[in-house]
Amino acid sequence: MKWIKSTVLIAFLCVLSACGNGLSTEAVQDQIVSSEESVSNYHITVKQSDYKEGSKTPSAQTVASASAWKDGTGYGSKIDKNAGKVTNQLEVIADANVGFIRYYQDKWEQTITAASSLQNTVVFPYAKVIQLTKEIHQEVPWKKTFSGYEKTYTGNDEIDS
Repeated sequence: MKWIKSTVLIAFLCVLSACGNGLSTEAVQDQIVSSEESVSNYHITVKQSDYKEGSKTPSAQTVASASAWKDGTGYGSKIDKNAGKVTNQLEVIADANVGFIRYYQDKWEQTITAASSLQNTVVFPYAKVIQLTKEIHQEVPWKKTFSGYEKTYTGNDEIDS
């Protein structure tokens, strides 16, 4: 058996109108859900790290970060690592009509749609962010950080080899 510990970090940077004030985890979640119609833009960072049993160094890691606006404009990046080496690196940019993607700092290529460009990096659109936070809300509290709020989840997953 191979044992993998996964850590997922979801961070929202100043999505909420009360970013300067400390809110309870319930208040943060309520504000995220109730702000769906009024949020004009948001930034989200998702980091996932997988650890083999007994290791303090991740065997695999993904860091994705994106900013998106209600009109479909946005940009983001995603880096995948395996055993500390970059295995995939991409950047995306989109406006309401067209999206572009590039791998490893190479030339930009147009995507099928603007939205498909952003979906390559991280949770998009905002309705999916809300759905994700609702699903894990009871198990994982929101914590205030210097620049916003974050959820950190660590769990174990056993896989038969």
